Amino acid sequence: MSTIKRPPFKFEAKKNPPSIRTKEVAEALGVTTHTIRNWVKDELIPAPPRSPGGHRLWRESDIEMLLALASILRRRDRRPRQPEEAA
Repeated sequence: MSTIKRPPFKFEAKKNPPSIRTKEVAEALGVTTHTIRNWVKDELIPAPPRSPGGHRLWRESDIEMLLALASILRRRDRRPRQPEEAA
């Protein structure tokens, strides 16, 4: 039986504190803030911590995950759609 190594989340938080707001992330990804909030709501990505003022704060490592998700969704949207069968 193999053991699963878990990443040291508590150490990552100290090295890379969340500090990037959703608006900045959205601009970098070329999506809207609403899109990112929907990804969180639809559980495509984990919810980031919030500032005392309630703003979502992202880490640089979170942005890499968001870039990957945005890329996957864009590729999916570019695929030719199959014609729907007539009822």
